[in-house]
Amino acid sequence: ILNETELNGLNGQVAAGWGTGNKYNAGTTLNYRSNGWNFTLGYNFQYRERWEYSESLRESFRGSVSPILDQQYDTENWDRTHLLRPGIEYQFNQNSSINFFSSMNLRSRDRERTYQIRSKDIDHRQDSAYIRLLEEDQSRINLEGGLSFQSNFGREGFDFRAMVSHSWSDQDRIEYFDQEFRDEADLPIASKRELQTYERPLDSRLSLLQLDFSMPFKGFNLE
Repeated sequence: ILNETELNGLNGQVAAGWGTGNKYNAGTTLNYRSNGWNFTLGYNFQYRERWEYSESLRESFRGSVSPILDQQYDTENWDRTHLLRPGIEYQFNQNSSINFFSSMNLRSRDRERTYQIRSKDIDHRQDSAYIRLLEEDQSRINLEGGLSFQSNFGREGFDFRAMVSHSWSDQDRIEYFDQEFRDEADLPIASKRELQTYERPLDSRLSLLQLDFSMPFKGFNLE
């Protein structure tokens, strides 16, 4: 959210933050107002590292060959975000103004995950296992632009707003898997090794037109 000011000239602010576990953010907002024009520019950067660890143990009592399933996975994520928001507003008079707004959001994520899944007999001896390594690359861009007009036509209580905008989004996501099977002695079985690649592209488009009008209505007397 850009902070607009009524002060003429150049104004701005800078902010930064830090959190435990390698989490950082920094940003700035600039505003220049003169002769009815108001120019705004905002930028923010964020970097976050996240870790996940999970384990589960499941036992079946229905006489299956490998009644115990022991699962673990360990994940690390690296997220980066850049957000740029320029805007221009022109105020015709105290009653009417027009505003151009836009934003560009760039996101990227790298992820690594290790799955360890082991099948065991009733005495908790390993029957078989596989270790699955995941490496993921993901990037996404979001663009939005629009124009809005606001006026009260110089009449108290009247408010007219019109807005048109268009947004575009595109995502590239690729996952690489390296799966290794192991026997009861926890030795790799080379013939069962699997290498897999999944691509998950995603894109979207959205156009929006919005009109709002309000005015006082004095036809009813509730007293």
